Amino acid sequence: MFPLTQPHTLALTHFLVVLFLNAPLSPPPKILEILFLLQPRTRRYNASAVVYQPVTYSAESFITCSLHYPQLKDKLATLDNTVSWLTKNQNADGSWGLWSGSTPSGDSQRSPRALSLLQWYAETYGSSPAIEASIKKFVAFVLDPVKARAFGLNCNTEACALATGFVGLAVADLLKPWVTFGSFKDSE
Repeated sequence: MFPLTQPHTLALTHFLVVLFLNAPLSPPPKILEILFLLQPRTRRYNASAVVYQPVTYSAESFITCSLHYPQLKDKLATLDNTVSWLTKNQNADGSWGLWSGSTPSGDSQRSPRALSLLQWYAETYGSSPAIEASIKKFVAFVLDPVKARAFGLNCNTEACALATGFVGLAVADLLKPWVTFGSFKDSE
């Protein structure tokens, strides 16, 4: 098979293979993550909503399925709803998710794989000005030392591991597409 580390990602990947390729299902998926990503987005979510954690873990599944099952390309095109929603709901500073004053939520700190979903969608189906602008805004956000530190990057506490890890994965794939998935394409 292929390397997947998060139980959410593994479950969703299995579900997608079953749904689109009629393969056996094991283990059962986290259905709410799938439904969230495949439905149209029409509103912002309240402070208690966990929005970007499912985006992050599901993006890993969708990208994995795309890399290993190219016949799913037409089915995964329905993610245009999610891509559009991500570009419209990005914070003005370039981050995603809710902040309480100057502190990002754990959900926000899990948001960097939104960058990977946008990158993958642009590479697979074609880019748009909105996708390019969102990617550039997030890159500018993590390159700004003050914003990056507030987000939880480059500090010496355990709390910084979450944001630093997710940003590291997303940036690694931005620099060398899909290197964190055990597959990559040479950039030109």
